[in-house]
Amino acid sequence: MYAQQQHLGGVSIHLTYYHLDSQEEKTFEHHFTLAELETFFLRLDRSYRDWFRKVHAWQSRRDQSIQQFDFPYKDYRPGQRDMAVAVYKAIRDKDRLYVQSPTGVGKTIGDPVPGG
Repeated sequence: MYAQQQHLGGVSIHLTYYHLDSQEEKTFEHHFTLAELETFFLRLDRSYRDWFRKVHAWQSRRDQSIQQFDFPYKDYRPGQRDMAVAVYKAIRDKDRLYVQSPTGVGKTIGDPVPGG
């Protein structure tokens, strides 16, 4: 983008690695033409867009499927509904939640991982 904005034919990159213990330096230099930079950028942009489409499609499917779930039991046990509401609000508000609750309240969902 910079090369294009400044009407440059390309840019040269100079990269130096420095090893703290040995104080050794390794330097790499490379010249990229504007055409090489454009090809790199377009390939990167295409990859990002493909990834973003996949993530967005997955999130949409996930969000739609969540709407179909009901609470897995007939009734809440004491403390479960309050905890579920607190978890929901923490997720919604992108906040942290620390829960201290007794065994049997239902903090774990699903079966344990086999062999875990």
